[in-house]
Amino acid sequence: MRDRDLGAHVIPLLPLHTVADGGAARPRGRPKKVEPAPGRADLEYHAEVMRQRLGYVDADQLVRAVGDRADGRVVLQRVAEALAREAAVLEHERLQVQARGRDVGQLVSRRVEVLRKLADLQVEIDRSGASIIDPSSEGMQKLYKLFVGDVVGVAKELLPPELLDLFLNKLAQRFDDWEERAESILR
Repeated sequence: MRDRDLGAHVIPLLPLHTVADGGAARPRGRPKKVEPAPGRADLEYHAEVMRQRLGYVDADQLVRAVGDRADGRVVLQRVAEALAREAAVLEHERLQVQARGRDVGQLVSRRVEVLRKLADLQVEIDRSGASIIDPSSEGMQKLYKLFVGDVVGVAKELLPPELLDLFLNKLAQRFDDWEERAESILR
């Protein structure tokens, strides 16, 4: 908008105090609470809290997955894991509050809402029809050991000892970073 178009949209600002008898009168109601300026120790404490918070955020799996532009299915799975953790935290808090004899209705409602969102997300993941392959998962590690064991077994049957040693060294070098290479292919 140009300056000349602002006329209908300008609201005049009025002072918050009234002037009576030449001085400013205190406004009605409770006086404002004056917070003292933070001291050096407060500023250092808050700076340390911020450093820890940033470190935690940078190390979070979901943040890293999004930052690494991971496959959408991987991100959805990490979101589901985070929701499940939050539901567990709410359940723990509910048990603590209930043990003290206090009302848990609000905590139960929050947990039900988180579980509903988790179920909706899980249905969406299942509907996508794609499975999530995680090279560092326990199942994938078992498959890796089975595969390498079979390859080594065949090599022992077919190769003479000097070629077997060379082959096993090359195989170990090749599979040294197989998880990273597999993840880059799966993206």
